[in-house]
Amino acid sequence: MAEQVVRAGLLTSLKSLSKTLLDTTQTRLKLLSSELEEQGARLLKIVALAAIGGFLLALAIILAVFFIIVLFWDSHPLLAIGLLAGGFLVGAIVAFMMVKSEIDHRSPLLQGTIKEFQKDKMRLQ
Repeated sequence: MAEQVVRAGLLTSLKSLSKTLLDTTQTRLKLLSSELEEQGARLLKIVALAAIGGFLLALAIILAVFFIIVLFWDSHPLLAIGLLAGGFLVGAIVAFMMVKSEIDHRSPLLQGTIKEFQKDKMRLQ
């Protein structure tokens, strides 16, 4: 009789532990899903804004280049073209250096989920 009570208590305890483990896992997976959705939406917004900004900037640069070349056409057209090309080269180098810096200093993906898993691990120890 006492053995059955112990088994029933052990079984109840194991069920409770399993339920807690499943609830914790479900919570962490919801957090993971939420973070992935946020990152996806943020990335889409960044790409769209960058494309619009890039298109408008390219159009403005093309018009400015034509303006400067026409302005200096009679006196020094090759100098104007050379200086503009050099300026564009410097701008491109700076832009690529900024991109590299952003890539090197990005925050880790799923940082919140990882922190929660670490907290769970510490609680279990």
